Amino acid sequence: MQQPDVIITDLVMPERDGFELMRQIRDSGDHQVKIIAASASVIESDQAHCLGIGCDDFLAKPLEIDSLLAKLQQHLCLTWIYQQPAINAPAGDTNTALALIYPLAAKLATLNHLARIGDISGLQKEALKIRDLDPQYHAFFDCILALAREFDDRGLLNLLSISS
Repeated sequence: MQQPDVIITDLVMPERDGFELMRQIRDSGDHQVKIIAASASVIESDQAHCLGIGCDDFLAKPLEIDSLLAKLQQHLCLTWIYQQPAINAPAGDTNTALALIYPLAAKLATLNHLARIGDISGLQKEALKIRDLDPQYHAFFDCILALAREFDDRGLLNLLSISS
């Protein structure tokens, strides 16, 4: 079972409030997972209470994407890459997908399935296995692996759908 790196919780929830959730997580001995509380209440006492019971940070609702990304970057030690040059594209070629040699669709069925269910780790392992079968497909699988490293599920699905 995989453990999340971060949990973003609302303070007000129907069955158990965010304060209780945070207490249970911290009381279980889990101090590695980052907890970010989100609430429409921006009262300092609520924020202080959150931090006092083990919350790592606080976001005001409605969430602003820039604030959310900044908090994730800070707590998970991430670096955001907003734009990348085309991978393995010949000079002047704006459509990387057309410049690649694709393996047979049968070899890609598992990759397509893994991409659809979001199993990036499994997709990377499978891509490396298939990549090593034939050097002519290295550029294609290098592209797949680069998209997987960036968790670009949309790019993976697009590339895999073009190839099948």
